[in-house]
Amino acid sequence: MKLRLSLRNHLLIFGLICLVPALVATALLAVERAATERQRMEERAVAFTTEFERDIEAEVAGRVNVLQALSVSPAIDAKDFKSFERQAVEVAKALDAVIVLRAPDGLHMASSITPVIVGEHNPKTIDPVLIQADKRAIETRQPQLSDLYQGVTDGRNFVSIVYPVLRDDQVVFLLTLAMSPQFVGKKLTLGASAEAGWLAAVVGSDMRLVARTRDPQIFVGRPATGDLREAMLQADSGTVKTRTLDEVDVFTAFRHTSMGWAVVVSVPETILNQPVRHLILILAGLAIFVVLVTLLGAFVYGRRLGREVSTLSRNARAMGTNAPLLPYTQHIEEVAAAQQALFDAQKQLSLLIAELNHRVKNTLTVIKVIAGRSVGNRRDRDAVSGRISALTLAHEALSETQWRGADLRKLVNAVARSVDAAIGCEGPAITLLPKAAVSMAQVVQELISNARQHGALRERSGRVDLVWRIDGENLHLDWIERSPLKPQPPTHAAGFGLQVVDLCIARQLGGRIHIETEPEGWRIALEFPMDGELGTAAVPTPVADRSISPSR
Repeated sequence: MKLRLSLRNHLLIFGLICLVPALVATALLAVERAATERQRMEERAVAFTTEFERDIEAEVAGRVNVLQALSVSPAIDAKDFKSFERQAVEVAKALDAVIVLRAPDGLHMASSITPVIVGEHNPKTIDPVLIQADKRAIETRQPQLSDLYQGVTDGRNFVSIVYPVLRDDQVVFLLTLAMSPQFVGKKLTLGASAEAGWLAAVVGSDMRLVARTRDPQIFVGRPATGDLREAMLQADSGTVKTRTLDEVDVFTAFRHTSMGWAVVVSVPETILNQPVRHLILILAGLAIFVVLVTLLGAFVYGRRLGREVSTLSRNARAMGTNAPLLPYTQHIEEVAAAQQALFDAQKQLSLLIAELNHRVKNTLTVIKVIAGRSVGNRRDRDAVSGRISALTLAHEALSETQWRGADLRKLVNAVARSVDAAIGCEGPAITLLPKAAVSMAQVVQELISNARQHGALRERSGRVDLVWRIDGENLHLDWIERSPLKPQPPTHAAGFGLQVVDLCIARQLGGRIHIETEPEGWRIALEFPMDGELGTAAVPTPVADRSISPSR
């Protein structure tokens, strides 16, 4: 079964077909824009690592320069550690740090925080982190940056720059500048990005956090996550998707500094995916808006166009039944042209029908005259004339409606008046279609002729009634004759008239005839389907077209 849709639905489908490519193109552009925005943020994270690496190394380099200046102090060569200690105190105050002069074996010679008396139980470095940094400084003869360690006295976190003091290319002392890791954290400035959830951190060579922009008091000193550690061990710089220590899925960019540390910048995946979410919301809103506008447009405009097309459809059906055509508007050029063609065709059809009616009436009149002069017997001449008159009356009744049908009551009364007979009519308004109208006119004429010659109409006291009703899909008609003389019912042997009735009802309309005797006369029961194998014969008359004629 083929799916049939209204014009409004077709307009809706057409609108959606036109809009889908635009929506798809918009979605593709938006997806590309979202991908570009994500790439921009990822590139910004990488740029942050480069910037932070530069800033941290510049800060460390500045402090290395201070240690270099202290390393050439004459007090060191003179082993005047008290004098050196005074210099160290002044410098340490300016840098908010602790400066310690130590022997290669870690024995303290001078300190900016605790006076050292050489030879009297000098403190010695025992922290493995500092010992490792000392070892690297002695081996490389280059400044080294230690990882995070805790102070002996107060347990605070520190990082140190270990500077080898060289004499004759030999390491004679180690200058240590111990600082709070906050000096590194101050360089990790993310600005507005920090408020959006971005995170920056510095990871030592031992993969423990030295500094962190968010919650440093909780996470500084803890090891970096496994994915990040693995990535940093495999490359000097790069990116990785991982999860932070506080369980946030992030995109992370990292870069190692020249002194062994690594700078890390992480962007939450929710921030990176935010353009995609915004895109989905915008596209969903746009799609809903477009569909609603399309629905509204299809409803409003389709309703207007649908009225014109519906009028055209009704007029096309009316042409098949010769019904009057409805007036039409001319908003759609093609529909207006089709409507005008229907009106022109109906006008031409009306002219043809009028000409045909005129010719048929003339032909029937000529036949009636010829039959009247050809048949010598008056009785036979009247019978032939009556049959031709019945055909003429049926034709006139159909011509009045342009062959759409004839009212049963009006047709019966017209045939009765043509022979000056009185027939009682009772029943609902019925429209006989052309074939049934011609047959019914002949049936009524034959029955009236038979009633006047052999039945109830031979006497003035006789009475004839035609009663009809609709029973399901059949039309029942009862021809009832009553007379004090008790007329005898006709038989097939009675003559040609009953044969005509049988021909019209049984063969032309697919019906049946049944004759019954009654106390005061007889009844002929006629029955035929309103819509059967031989086509539609009769329909109930629409209320607007019903007209009631007198029963007698």
